[in-house]
Amino acid sequence: MMKLIDEIIFEKLSNLVENIEIIKSEDNQVKKNLRNYILLEKFPEKFENETTLNLFYNKYYFFLSYSYFIQKNNGFDAGLEQQELKILEQGDYFKDIDWRVVEDISNRIKGSDELS
Repeated sequence: MMKLIDEIIFEKLSNLVENIEIIKSEDNQVKKNLRNYILLEKFPEKFENETTLNLFYNKYYFFLSYSYFIQKNNGFDAGLEQQELKILEQGDYFKDIDWRVVEDISNRIKGSDELS
């Protein structure tokens, strides 16, 4: 089961990535999704109360939210698709991964225009 990490935690850590230029140029929700993904990717130790499996699910969720919005508005992007596959490959390292959760994340993102 996936537990979405509270936005308050990401807000507290946002100073770690505030100088990344791409984050400054996107709309608010897309900016948050990318910021959250980068924080999870680069600073997993800051999420000490989360399991590594839940960090994986959240990383996939926030990256997919970002990627889906960008591609929906700008067209197909092979680089974003490749990064999504790289993230999914990381799931193979978890013996207790539930691929139905990953599928649910994908369905939730791609089946909705509301990216939270």
